[in-house]
Amino acid sequence: MSKHDLKDRELVKVVLLCQKKTNAMINLINNPNYFCYGECGTGIPESEMKFYYSGEVIGEIRFACNHGQISSNPYNMLNKFGGLNEKGNETLDAIQPWK
Repeated sequence: MSKHDLKDRELVKVVLLCQKKTNAMINLINNPNYFCYGECGTGIPESEMKFYYSGEVIGEIRFACNHGQISSNPYNMLNKFGGLNEKGNETLDAIQPWK
């Protein structure tokens, strides 16, 4: 088991987001004003969001470093190196995608 790969970990919680939270997360991820050029080192994923279309995964967002570092697949240049700034952290806390 690799501690760097979420698929090898036990699933603890699954949350289906409503459309409002889904849109808010997409807006967060696509807004470069919420990110800075920083990172916490080697990010060990803590959680992830998957986006589906017609039953197929079309995108993933992974959270690391206490949700302070975000990466996405496909890669998104808008979130710089994935380090959330203060405004980004406040926005993520307001969305609360984990609830």
